[in-house]
Amino acid sequence: MESVALSSLSDRTVLLTDGTQLGTLDNITLDTETGELEYLCIDPCRPDVREFPRMENGQMVVPIDRVEAIRESLLVHPPDETLSITTQRVQRTPQKLDEGSERG
Repeated sequence: MESVALSSLSDRTVLLTDGTQLGTLDNITLDTETGELEYLCIDPCRPDVREFPRMENGQMVVPIDRVEAIRESLLVHPPDETLSITTQRVQRTPQKLDEGSERG
């Protein structure tokens, strides 16, 4: 994947690889100790979009390793049985996960 300025990704549409629209990218979190990108924070396009866990502010949290491609939209792989996002794992994100939307 080639380099891209993170600021240029703000407000881009986020789609699953099957074309399902998840929402719009609001923010990207990073680990302040390692500098590695961690999560996409997405404003969902509809209240019933629940493919990934949500934070208290309603945003979906998508692990950065789910990103497939960056084009006009961001393409992400859907969650699968290997995806395990827990409250402990995303405690460093701006908001903690809703208790009812945890996976794993």
